[in-house]
Formats: sequence, C-alpha cells, structure tokens
Amino acid sequence: MTARPAQLAEALAYFKAASVQISRPQEIVLGADTIVAGRGGIFGKPRDEADARKILSELSDTRHMVTTGLALLLPATSARGCQGTDRMLASETTYVTMRRITQDEMDTYLASGEWRDKAGAYAIQETADAFVSKVEGSFSNVVGLPMELLDRLLAQAGRWLAKSDG
Repeated sequence: MTARPAQLAEALAYFKAASVQISRPQEIVLGADTIVAGRGGIFGKPRDEADARKILSELSDTRHMVTTGLALLLPATSARGCQGTDRMLASETTYVTMRRITQDEMDTYLASGEWRDKAGAYAIQETADAFVSKVEGSFSNVVGLPMELLDRLLAQAGRWLAKSDG
C-alpha cells in the first residue's frame, strides 16, 4: 500500500523535526515538508534539470495538489501533561491549476534555476506564478509553510504546555 500525499508529507516533516530534536530535546521543534501530487504521481524536489522538465511537463495544463505536512515536536518533559502526546502532525492541501506552459517558457524557467530545491519544480512566490491560473486554498501552503495551520498548531501547543506547567 502506498502512502497518500498527506501521510507522506507529515511523515517527512516528522523525520526532519525528529532529526533536529535529538540535539535539542528541550526545545519546541518544527518540521515541514511539501509535496506535489498530480496525474503523473507524487513529486518532491527535482534531482536535476531534466527531472524538473519532466515534472513541469506533467503539471502543465493540470489541476494538482500541493500538500505540506507539519510536525511540531514538544520538549520531552512537557509531554506529561499533554495526554501522552509529544508531537502534533497535521497537513494542508491546496489545489493549484496551472495553464499550459509553452516550450519557450519552460526553457526560460529552467534556465533561471528557480526550480532547484522546490517541490513540483516550481516556486509560486517567484516567476512561476505566471503559470498558475487558480489557487484553491492556502497560498502560503503552496509557498511551503501553511501559516494558518501553523498558527492553529502553535495555539494548541501553547494550551498543552500551559496545562503541563500547571
């Protein structure tokens, strides 16, 4: 059985956060990971320019999902009053409709290097916004950090931490 995009994004976010918490066990640690899912499968960050071209070709002229997983890890000593929970996992999904990208536009975008280190090989906050015709949901999620979801998680963590201190 393969993981759904939300499960995969949350797991990746958790592993990122857990790798940091090892050296900072008394800190609150946030991990995030964004993936893009479309008709061609699940896309993370492209390996190279050829992979970026393949991903963008798959996403061109489609409606696809952008899912960011968040993992908020609480300090180990705080978890006692938190119903046995020391981590919160959540995800946000936004639907993005991309118009058809012409060959010249693709070549220019790939030459810019903006695709590097970007899930789905594009950065909506940079010039790839020209390829997007519609965003349904959180724009900050497409950028890579869903601020509305993070705000809710931090509020919940604050309540848990206050409860454990009392």
